[in-house]
Amino acid sequence: ALRRRWTVFGGKIMDEKLIASLTGRALIDGKVEGRAMVLPDSIAGWSGITSEGLIIEKDNIHRGESVAGMILVVPGGKGSVGWSCHFTALKANGHSPKGWVLKNVDTRVGVALVTTNTPAVCVKQPDPFSVIHDGDRLVIDGEKGTVEVWRKNEPFLQKDNGSRWIKLLQS
Repeated sequence: ALRRRWTVFGGKIMDEKLIASLTGRALIDGKVEGRAMVLPDSIAGWSGITSEGLIIEKDNIHRGESVAGMILVVPGGKGSVGWSCHFTALKANGHSPKGWVLKNVDTRVGVALVTTNTPAVCVKQPDPFSVIHDGDRLVIDGEKGTVEVWRKNEPFLQKDNGSRWIKLLQS
């Protein structure tokens, strides 16, 4: 059953619907909520991200954006075994992601999660990339292995007394 609620997030009142509750493997304890950054091709460590968290990887769909404070949705690690070092450095510099939703866990990811102690869940089914969109608000519970996916209701326009357009929210 879909739930609807009004929340205050980032200083704004949001009208949101619970799109999905995903259950997977709990990786790192902790509960965190934040905006999703979906990276279907993951992100390279050495050549993909700066020490300030800015994505510089040439063909990355989020090039020019920062991972700081985001919940990263990735298939797994990418590149060399040094991948984890870059996320450890981000944590030390105060520019790390808030949490992780992963489809696969390998040694690169495992080391990054343990050294940063960032809440994380591994979800294989349903495919997190078919459910989670950029900007969705995620609530990760790294102890229970759950991910709630909340999406803003999209406003639509309707005529008011045949003369004015008013903005309404879909229910």
